[in-house]
Amino acid sequence: MTIGEANKAFYESMGVKNIPTSLPTTNPILFSGQYDQTQPTSDAPVTTNAMTREEMTARLELLEAKSDARLSRFEERIDQAIGEMRRDRVDMKDEIRQLATDFKSYKLQIIVALVATGVAVVLGIAAFNATVLSNMVASFEAGRNTASAVAQATEQLNQTQEQLKTIQATLEKNQLKK
Repeated sequence: MTIGEANKAFYESMGVKNIPTSLPTTNPILFSGQYDQTQPTSDAPVTTNAMTREEMTARLELLEAKSDARLSRFEERIDQAIGEMRRDRVDMKDEIRQLATDFKSYKLQIIVALVATGVAVVLGIAAFNATVLSNMVASFEAGRNTASAVAQATEQLNQTQEQLKTIQATLEKNQLKK
């Protein structure tokens, strides 16, 4: 299949009517590097062949078909991109919902931890106060017991002194009698 036949098949697949069989060229040099014998040489003035209305229409239809093909491919790409963005959006919504659920769970855990900390602080302060009060009561009782012990010791001391005085008096009497 030649390039011309491939182009013709492409244009027909695109729905282009009136496909030109040959397009006029203004360059006298062919791709092979040889001069085109149908075109004037460099000595003669170069003239262009005027395109017929049918050739111009075919050319415009060809350009329109190419543009339509490009536009349809572009639209397909845009549709694919929009579809991917929508799928990503749904995934992101699910992730955001999951994060919101996790956040609520964490929020509840933080509140429970704060309440537990508050209760622990209150109980700790209450225990500290109870310990201080218990020590104060024990100190007061110890002081009261000490006061009664001092009173008992003073009374015993007084009794001992009286006994000593009695013993001394008895001894003095015994010495005087002797």
